[in-house]
Amino acid sequence: MSSNIQVKRICQHCGVEFLAKTTVTQYCSDRCGKRAYKQRIRDSKIQKSDQETEEKKLVPLLELKDKDVLTVKQVATLLKCSRRAVSKMIDSGRLAAMKFSERNTRVRRSDVEDLFQCQMPEVVFRVDPPQIKFKVEDCYTIAEAENLLGMSSAAVYHYIKRNKIPKFQEGRYVYVPKKMIDSLAIKKSPLSTSKS
Repeated sequence: MSSNIQVKRICQHCGVEFLAKTTVTQYCSDRCGKRAYKQRIRDSKIQKSDQETEEKKLVPLLELKDKDVLTVKQVATLLKCSRRAVSKMIDSGRLAAMKFSERNTRVRRSDVEDLFQCQMPEVVFRVDPPQIKFKVEDCYTIAEAENLLGMSSAAVYHYIKRNKIPKFQEGRYVYVPKKMIDSLAIKKSPLSTSKS
């Protein structure tokens, strides 16, 4: 029995629009139908192969579940790291192990589990010493300190830093204590150097 209807459809394989004689037609031609079938078979084989690979990956982990004593290779498989990393942990003492010979090392499963039960290190906060408050009247600005010491601005900042002189900013100006700058000016003066 032939059909007189014509329905616009899009081919599920090549994506081309075509006129179909039924409402359930999926492919524009026999060729596209065969190619789609082959693609489905190919995809199912790939999916099956991927599933087998995942199952093979899990086999070593399932075997290790029941063992109490492990080799270095088995510990590396369990921790998902290299054998060299496991050897470094053993050499550094982070992982306890028994060396029967140079190539024959065994690790207890409980020692591997103890790696993950380490305590977090205590965080020590640095406490800055309380700063002494100075009045603005008892301080020089940086420009005044430059004139008094006869130095450039960069040299004054370096001098202040080297001698550990406290400074503070108020508004646009940076202030330093007069007493400390005066004592440095006396040390720096040529009269003090000629007496010594």
